[in-house]
Amino acid sequence: MYLDNVIRHSFRPNPSVSRRFDGVDVFVEWNGTAQQLAKRLERQIDETMPFELDLVSNWGTMMYPSPSALENTLDQWRCRFMYNSEDPNIDAPLALLLANISLEMPWIQVEKLMSFDGVPGYGRIQHQA
Repeated sequence: MYLDNVIRHSFRPNPSVSRRFDGVDVFVEWNGTAQQLAKRLERQIDETMPFELDLVSNWGTMMYPSPSALENTLDQWRCRFMYNSEDPNIDAPLALLLANISLEMPWIQVEKLMSFDGVPGYGRIQHQA
């Protein structure tokens, strides 16, 4: 009975809402600075890839491109890559990005950044005051 309810009421995307893939947050393990991490990540993106490194954060605070005075960082970093293409086929470029990142460091988690009817469905990273 319960399973029938789950199947009957399972999530189905609303076709009247437009969706756009804006980018991806890739969480990685790293024991250096944000600037060192950004330099390594940027080496993994070639000119044919539709991604651009937008920011690196730790503890929810932007660490790159704006330097931060945050001293106690975790070894898990959020790396935000924005998608600069209109091509809706994102799986192959995303798989290549993750494969390239894994050449330098382990990635832990991936979150797709989507906009719905032009409104971002993801949060902004805070600047340290």
